Amino acid sequence: MRKSRVVSYLVILTCVVFVMSACSSRQLGYRYAEQLISWQVGRYVTLDSEQRTLLREELDSFLQWHAENEMPEYLLALHHIYRDANRSEITEDDLYHHAQMMGKFWLSARTALVQPSIRLLSTLTDDQVDELFSAIEERRQERREEARERTQEDIYEMRQDSMESQVRDFMGRPNRGQRELIGAWSRQLKSVGPMWTEYNDRWFEEFRAAMDARHDTERFAQRIEALWVEPEVLRNPEMDPILQANTEATMAMMVQLHGSMTDRQRQRLMRNIDGYRRDIMGMMRQRGALPQ
Repeated sequence: MRKSRVVSYLVILTCVVFVMSACSSRQLGYRYAEQLISWQVGRYVTLDSEQRTLLREELDSFLQWHAENEMPEYLLALHHIYRDANRSEITEDDLYHHAQMMGKFWLSARTALVQPSIRLLSTLTDDQVDELFSAIEERRQERREEARERTQEDIYEMRQDSMESQVRDFMGRPNRGQRELIGAWSRQLKSVGPMWTEYNDRWFEEFRAAMDARHDTERFAQRIEALWVEPEVLRNPEMDPILQANTEATMAMMVQLHGSMTDRQRQRLMRNIDGYRRDIMGMMRQRGALPQ
């Protein structure tokens, strides 16, 4: 998810991303998610006291729903991931199954955000909307400038460094053969950078048009729901086969990477997955959503 879209969600979904990625502070972050997200929102738009109250209420409701309805599903998915990760061999079908589950979780969260987002965004004044779009556009411009300065070699190196960092976090330092595998993968992927930019530009303009219609309740609700739940319809159709090919290349690389793990790496991976399971149970317990 590109940052401009996260911003336009008023960063409500940051709590989900934070929960699933923030190392040892996951449970602490979930406990203080409302304060953290409110602070993030304040970086983009200045809310009045009633809007801040509404944001806190919507966040509390979303987090409670998330803990009661989504986290049990996350926990079950992690049980299955733990089982498969502990096998000596996995298949691309195994990985596709888990990826599809993650996609369903993401769609479920996006759908749950539709009505809270409508209620929040419809309260923004013209000045607040201008402030929000100015902040978004400033960051979009920063990203465009960064992209213009990158060479193709820079892109390869960024992909490899990012993947090696993830591997290091989950199963420890990759060995030489694993680094070579990741390096070959980084050069195999096809770039969709310009099409991603075009896609995000379309989404941004559609969101701007939706905000212009925010006082037309029915029309505004329809446009926000479409943007939140089905943004992919704005993509260039030529992106889909490229993204599919990149996914297939990534799945193949991950199967090979899994098969190359040392016993020490496998043990660390299993500890990390088990740590995620304990963290999710702890976060459910914070919300009173863990069965006694």
